[in-house]
Amino acid sequence: MCVMVIRKCVLSCCVMICTIVLFSIASPVSAEAGIPTIMDGLTNRIIDLHPSFADRIAGAKNTAIDTNVLTSATEHEKNVYEQAGQWQKDIKPTMEKMQNQILSYNPTFHSTYDDMQAQIQAKNKEKLLTLLADMQSDITSKKQGVTEFLTTLRAFKNDVTTNVQQLQTDRLQVQASMDGYRATLDSLYDQLYETTSDSVRAQLENQTAELSVKLYDNLEPLYNQMNTIIDSLNGVNDGILNVGWLISLEDMNTNWTTLESKLQSLSKNLTYASDINWTFISDDMNVVQKTWDDIYNKTKQL
Repeated sequence: MCVMVIRKCVLSCCVMICTIVLFSIASPVSAEAGIPTIMDGLTNRIIDLHPSFADRIAGAKNTAIDTNVLTSATEHEKNVYEQAGQWQKDIKPTMEKMQNQILSYNPTFHSTYDDMQAQIQAKNKEKLLTLLADMQSDITSKKQGVTEFLTTLRAFKNDVTTNVQQLQTDRLQVQASMDGYRATLDSLYDQLYETTSDSVRAQLENQTAELSVKLYDNLEPLYNQMNTIIDSLNGVNDGILNVGWLISLEDMNTNWTTLESKLQSLSKNLTYASDINWTFISDDMNVVQKTWDDIYNKTKQL
């Protein structure tokens, strides 16, 4: 009896330590490390864990757990794995391309802006309208790319959230099966403690050994791996692919809209005003510059 109790305690401690280590490795670090790097680390981890998940499922099939639970867990883990690939193959490259396009446009923007201010000082309406049209075309094109990326990113985050919720449901089912085995083991340990029969003791020890294998060798590895995935993804939802980051992109998108609207307003005022207020036009151009600088600075921080 003592041997079995000790074995149970040792196994529990080992599992706890392994879970802590796995979580420490998989947990995102502080945002100062940079969002893309952290996301790369997370997605690499999920991709690396994927092949072993099939082994965890195979082990769990040696227990009494409902096969539908294992089928569901397999499907949802596969979804997470595919999303990790989506980040690396599609979302990250798109983000980097968008970022590079915006940053590389900065010298052109300021050169055009300086030229426009010169035309304002010269009160050259026609030349200013031409420059405005060029800048509007550039801004509209780049704004479209940001808007499309935001749409993709929102969908990605929603899919991640859905898969986390589905995996959490699967994990609850695995946990319920484990709890059933623990309850049975506790009952057997009580019987071992009370019995005085050697034959009964031998039978009970065989039963506890068999159930311990199912619990600690077959089910717990699956539970721990699911837990690692879920905790890591929850960290992304709350921290790294985070509200703050998404808000920065949303703010940037709002700035694009403000910039586009201000340029349209300037063009309209220049085209249709019978008496142009050049001081007002210059002030509006300062707003355009400030809005662009906000966009540029937010883009550098991605």
